[in-house]
Amino acid sequence: MDMENKIILTIKSEKSIGFRNEIRIYVDTVQLGSLRNDEELNYNLEYGRHKIEAKVNNKTTMVEINVNSSNNGVEVIISPKSGLFNSKPKIKAVNYR
Repeated sequence: MDMENKIILTIKSEKSIGFRNEIRIYVDTVQLGSLRNDEELNYNLEYGRHKIEAKVNNKTTMVEINVNSSNNGVEVIISPKSGLFNSKPKIKAVNYR
């Protein structure tokens, strides 16, 4: 794969006791995959603006990122939150490298 004009996007799910749901990850409305508790996904991402979404059931959280040649990679950390009747992901941090 040609890595010119691309960086590595890492999406991590923090460990959360009692969280058993699957977090579906979308990049620019395309499903990249899913995470469970304390897992990560890696993806080759082209330079530019991108929308990262994390979905659990009908709950969604979203962040927009902008990557360019000054970035070696970007890490998005998701904090899964569980409750009695709802579970919702929260984007805790976006770290540009």
